[in-house]
Amino acid sequence: MYRSLDSCDDSVPPEDKLLDIITKIWNILKIKLKMKIVRRVLTVFLVVIVTTVSRGGGPGAGAESPPMYYTVVAPDVVRPNSDYDVAITMVGTSQPVTVTLDVGGNRDSGGFYSENTFVSVEPYITRIAKLNIKDIGPGSYNLTVRGDSTFTFLNSTALKFMQKSRSVLIQSDKAIYKPGHKVHFRVLVLTSHLKPSDLSSIDIYMKDGDGNRVKEWNRVEPVRGVYSDELELSTQPVLGDWEIVVKASGQEFTKQFTVAEYVLPKFEVTVEVPPHVTFKDSKFPVTVRAKYTYGRPVKGEATISMYPRFVSDVLQPVYDPPVHKVIKIDGKGTTEFDAVADLSLNEDYERQILFDVVVKEDLTGREQNSTSSLWVHRHKYKLELDKTSEFFKPGLKYTAFLRLVHHDGIPVTDKTNKIKVRYGYSYDENEYVEEQYPVSDNGVIELNFYPPVNATTLGIEGEYLDVKEWFSTVSPAVSPSNSFIQAILRTRDPMVNEDVEIEVNSTSELTHLTYQVLGRGDVILANSVQVPRGERTARFRFLATSLMAPTAHLVVQYISPEGEVIADGLDIELAGALQNYVKIDAYPNDVEPGASVGITVESKPNSYVGLMGIDQSVILLKKGNDITEENVLDELRTYDSTPGKLKIRGSGVDVERRRRRSLRRANYALRRSRRSLFWWPGSFTAKETFNKAGAVILTNALVHEHTPWRTRGGSRMMIPTKADTYQVGRPIPKPGTPGYKPDIGPRVPYSRGRRPGLAGPFAFSRLPSQVIHRPRVHFSDSNIPTTTWLFSNFTIGYQGKHTVSKAVPDTITSWVITGFSLDSVYGLGLSESPTKVKVFRPFFVSLDLPYSVMRGESLSIPVVVFNYMSKPVQAEVTLENSGQFEFADFSNDVNDQPKLELFRKKRITIPSNSGATTSFMITPKELGYIDIKVQAKSPLAGDAVVRKLLVKPEGETQYRNKAIFVDLRSKDSFSTNITLDIPVNFVSDSEYVEVSAVGNLLGASLQNLDKLIQIPFGCGEQNMLNFVPNIVILDYLTNSKQLSKAIETKTKRFLNLGFQQELTYKHKNNSYSAFGTADPSGSTWLTAFVAKSFKQARHYIDIDDSAIIGPLEWLADNQASNGSFPEVGAVSHKEMQGGASQGLALTAYVITAFIETQTVTNRFRNTINKGMDYIHRQIRSGDVDTYSVAVASYALHSANHPSKDAAFELLESRAKTKDDMKWWSRENGSDDSKNPNALLPNSIDVR
Repeated sequence: MYRSLDSCDDSVPPEDKLLDIITKIWNILKIKLKMKIVRRVLTVFLVVIVTTVSRGGGPGAGAESPPMYYTVVAPDVVRPNSDYDVAITMVGTSQPVTVTLDVGGNRDSGGFYSENTFVSVEPYITRIAKLNIKDIGPGSYNLTVRGDSTFTFLNSTALKFMQKSRSVLIQSDKAIYKPGHKVHFRVLVLTSHLKPSDLSSIDIYMKDGDGNRVKEWNRVEPVRGVYSDELELSTQPVLGDWEIVVKASGQEFTKQFTVAEYVLPKFEVTVEVPPHVTFKDSKFPVTVRAKYTYGRPVKGEATISMYPRFVSDVLQPVYDPPVHKVIKIDGKGTTEFDAVADLSLNEDYERQILFDVVVKEDLTGREQNSTSSLWVHRHKYKLELDKTSEFFKPGLKYTAFLRLVHHDGIPVTDKTNKIKVRYGYSYDENEYVEEQYPVSDNGVIELNFYPPVNATTLGIEGEYLDVKEWFSTVSPAVSPSNSFIQAILRTRDPMVNEDVEIEVNSTSELTHLTYQVLGRGDVILANSVQVPRGERTARFRFLATSLMAPTAHLVVQYISPEGEVIADGLDIELAGALQNYVKIDAYPNDVEPGASVGITVESKPNSYVGLMGIDQSVILLKKGNDITEENVLDELRTYDSTPGKLKIRGSGVDVERRRRRSLRRANYALRRSRRSLFWWPGSFTAKETFNKAGAVILTNALVHEHTPWRTRGGSRMMIPTKADTYQVGRPIPKPGTPGYKPDIGPRVPYSRGRRPGLAGPFAFSRLPSQVIHRPRVHFSDSNIPTTTWLFSNFTIGYQGKHTVSKAVPDTITSWVITGFSLDSVYGLGLSESPTKVKVFRPFFVSLDLPYSVMRGESLSIPVVVFNYMSKPVQAEVTLENSGQFEFADFSNDVNDQPKLELFRKKRITIPSNSGATTSFMITPKELGYIDIKVQAKSPLAGDAVVRKLLVKPEGETQYRNKAIFVDLRSKDSFSTNITLDIPVNFVSDSEYVEVSAVGNLLGASLQNLDKLIQIPFGCGEQNMLNFVPNIVILDYLTNSKQLSKAIETKTKRFLNLGFQQELTYKHKNNSYSAFGTADPSGSTWLTAFVAKSFKQARHYIDIDDSAIIGPLEWLADNQASNGSFPEVGAVSHKEMQGGASQGLALTAYVITAFIETQTVTNRFRNTINKGMDYIHRQIRSGDVDTYSVAVASYALHSANHPSKDAAFELLESRAKTKDDMKWWSRENGSDDSKNPNALLPNSIDVR
């Protein structure tokens, strides 16, 4: 419960103030205290006090007014650039109350933000106050409400900040591309209302399969909420999953696509099996269908493999080989399997049977695959229970729906047998009551239960013939006063722009109700309902708007006479979230290649439309490029902050990613909720009702939060916060216990079985991997013509209709057309189903080319000629040669010279409604893409096609890299000559050059630099490991002019915390160690590290000179007579030191701390000189390791010592070089052969 901070009002008489305070105390105590004797004693006590006060109040003081309550319901999340709506209700007041609302707090970037408004609220009326939140950043924000002199109150609660205020949807023309293809993409920038955003610019970049940025579009401006562009892929790109990344208003959105060398499928395969069979009736047909993308049947053979799917954690499961059948198909083929007999299944538990089907085309031998599955059950029907709430309300009717259906969802028809239902309100099965119900026509039985006030659980069992099901128990909601209300949705299939009817039942008499509807993270509607006196049921309606979709969170509440908020919640799934539409018609929709097609698009007037037409073959290969309604609804759900489905922690991009992962995990539950006849979540407590709706409540009434303990059966037990998983009649296995789900009841555990390694005939066997339900990708095929026909944007005009005329490409296939529309009034619309245009001619040529070949490699060019005319024809097939290849002949004559031929011809006979194949042998001579032109002529028809074949150079690819530093600080241009080291024996014409530029010395290595900013923590050493990176990041971002105010404020705050933390590990003598005074002595190395780090941090935070001079004094006191610095303490984290743990390296490191802090004090020149003399003597001796030379050289250069050049020359002499690389390595010690980490890279391995 939020505490009300009631302020004093001098205009109120003191006796009235005391009376008001006593009344409030009494209201709370009446709820909290249950014992009658205590109530009687307190009543007597309070009556005496109230009587005394009334008598002293003068005339009229005896008139008692009803208590006054305020209720404020608001979103628990505040977002930048969005509306924040708050619902306010007054109860018990006699006149309007002016309420002031304020949303404000401290920004992380610095400064204070505040937005306020006020609203006048009449008694028993609900008003909505709107606050327009500006472009705030992350911070600590609160909602504060204040009453006026009529009703004085002050209350405040913390709000969560969420960066999400806009939606971005990304569309690409395809989900998979070949090298050299163009990537077309569109970015839709929308508000939470799905309308074009007013955002002036966005940033976009594209990353390749290795995470490298290959292209950036900075501060580009969307047109009417849409930005379109393209990127041409190089002929040799990084293969793999690429990513389009959009940054808008601090949010990051991504879209993936694949770049690969692949074959476009020429036909698709589908498998038809019944979804469910039983062990007793296990025979079933399997039908395989195969058709070309232009709709004609495929002739060939299908190989069908059937095997059970095992769900267990057995390492080497023993299984029988899959069952195979091969059948001939002509567009279609059917065979029969017997799951039990063929697979030797036992009737122990239900299991899934998988089918892998591979269809091989007769003409070319090309293969495509598909998968399917079915379930084998013990019974042909099942019992399912749809709960209308997670919790029942004691004293109110609880409704559940029992469904008797077949496994495919079809209701069971039975006029003879009845369904038995047993239920009870305790955990004792012997107390259950049995009732029988006839089977309804739709298979659904409405079960109504009336739990008593003292009910502790509701257990339900169902039985029909030989099927018996135990359902999970339902737990009771909790209220201190045992008062409850229950909201019920009475509208079936609620839709946007239609009324939604709600029924509310109560255990007590009602006088009024208040409800709020939240959608997309904001209060959309709020109202109060007056209830006739004496009624315990109320009904009301409200109009569902698009802003409530896809899920409207309804909260209904009232304040009881005892001062308790009685509430219930309801989640309503609404259809019709998209208020715009797109209708696409193509005429004609069956044309020959190159013909013109008229495409008519209808939408809301003046909508901005994006049209896309893609080759169906690409969609068969991979989907996911287009914007679908499911994508949009999932995006809208990310605005919800309901903890029952989506948890929020943090802010910004990380929150969005976590929320999207949560959405994917919640998809199953959401789909199941949509299938339910009714669905609402219910609540354990009143506070949970608001939490589930993503709301906060501020009130001076009692909002019950939690009842952790309650007496049950004479002992104290924890009351569950959601429905128990307890099942009647069967124990529940512990979490993590292996098990399987039978037809009925809870999961059944089984013991793990393990076979000895390398034992038995299947020692190395593995279950067949699951095949993804899509055509197989062959990573080798031709460079086919473009697979994108349409990708255009236009305004549809005031009539709401626009016609586009465009010729189809010269490809025999089907083109799939989709579109979206966007309007500032109606928002986003999507085409309900794609429109297809089939490109076909009865006589055509098809080539089956590999993706690429090597130069000089001989290959066969398969040519297929299809004839879909009414009679067979003879055709002459010609392959033309423009000099890019030679025709290849097989001959035993070693002196046979290649002939220059411009073409070759072959004659074939093509049957009616079929095809015929022939082939030509060629040997490519040129690199790159060569033309393969084939022509087929017959007396009745003819066709010709030109395709590209990629010819790659022979040999092995070798790479040479050359880095050049371009400095334009002192001049406006730069030019240089680069000599490339190309091997003498390179393959002719195979060389190519790529040039890339990065405007950053460290290049892509500093992406996501802000992720290194962390709060320092841990011991004295760990704290410094997180403290120093913050300094380095600030230095880099400041000097590169990339530092934002938010990162600066955040990093400085972390530096302050780290500084305070490190001071706790200081000894009294100003030295530092890992565990402070718990260590016997401070550490020389750590103390020097702290001193120089504090000096560096002084640029950003306030650090007193004494915090730096103190450690330096301790170091100077511990300097040896020869100028060196011994390690008098210990360092636990040795890796921190690199190699500066002793001797020259440690001394040089400590001296750099003195040198770098000379701007703070110059008292230690003597110490520096002694240390420099020691370093100089050690360098002159030459008997030092490489790491020590490197640190000493840095120290000598920092002090501008005369021997600095000698030290640097010594370091250079130990460098190792190869080509244009230079590096240093530390020599391995004599004992390193025993050290398993000796071969790992260390800090001296710098290149």
